[in-house]
Amino acid sequence: MEKPIHILIIEDNESDAELIVRHLMKAERNITYEIVDNDLQMKSALEFHQCDIVICDYSLPQFNAVEALRKFKEFQIDIPFIVVSGAVGEETAVEVMKAGAHDYVMKDNLTRLVPVFHRELAEAEMRRKHKTAEKQILLQAQLLDLISQSVIMVDKSNIITYWNKASEYLYGWSADEVIGLNLKEVLIQHASVHAFSHDIKKSMFKGENWSFEMTVIKKDGSSVPIFTTHTPILDQNGELNAVIGISYDIIERKKTEEAMLRKIEELATSNEELNRINRVTISREMRMIELKQLCNDYASLLGIDRPFPLAFLKETDHQKRQRHD
Repeated sequence: MEKPIHILIIEDNESDAELIVRHLMKAERNITYEIVDNDLQMKSALEFHQCDIVICDYSLPQFNAVEALRKFKEFQIDIPFIVVSGAVGEETAVEVMKAGAHDYVMKDNLTRLVPVFHRELAEAEMRRKHKTAEKQILLQAQLLDLISQSVIMVDKSNIITYWNKASEYLYGWSADEVIGLNLKEVLIQHASVHAFSHDIKKSMFKGENWSFEMTVIKKDGSSVPIFTTHTPILDQNGELNAVIGISYDIIERKKTEEAMLRKIEELATSNEELNRINRVTISREMRMIELKQLCNDYASLLGIDRPFPLAFLKETDHQKRQRHD
């Protein structure tokens, strides 16, 4: 069921008010209405009732439409305000429109009221949707400013359309400095990126994400390694409309990786030295064993006890016979 459209009619003439209502009924909409004839009643209705449209007579005993508009604006509500009048000249009509009325209708031509009613309600709905969208965009922008990662949006021509606070911190440029510029003019990329830039473009036009590491030059001329993910935004026809890039500084990770590589190299060098020492030690020990064995052999030939009883060395049969003899 359609939500009722509540109409506030500001009219002191009862018959004119009834005439307005009869015309509005021809709009074939689910409408409700209330009729007031002074500013206090108008303020009360606007404060306590959710009105969708106001229809106000130009001339009232206590105030006129211009004064009503001034008090209406104090409520800061965006709904149509239509003025009806029995006799309004061109100058008065201009005054009413400048005061903020959305349209005016002559009482002797109330057949215009229904088309004006439909048009103004539709435009008010469009304004509400536009404001809602603006609020959502503003909220999203505020949320993106809260995250620690750089978020940059470019259009299909690579022109920067969005640059969050983290981007300002990471690269040094403010949003005001870069919005409207080509991204390549702002962030000078390391030559290694150009090697696969063609593949990146192909992926973007196909709607595929692309993630990679690269080095860019900041505003102060220093370079910073980053990890970035490019996400394409396609229109309803599947054509590339924009690209969002989310990036973050990986300099600490790079430092950690480099430190680990140095440690591995140090360990490898240490192991190499240790192996060399082991080889030298083993070689010296083997020579000592050979020398001791030789002394034992001579002792056996002389018929005396071996000076170096090496239990772990096996005696030959000849040595055993010599020792027993």
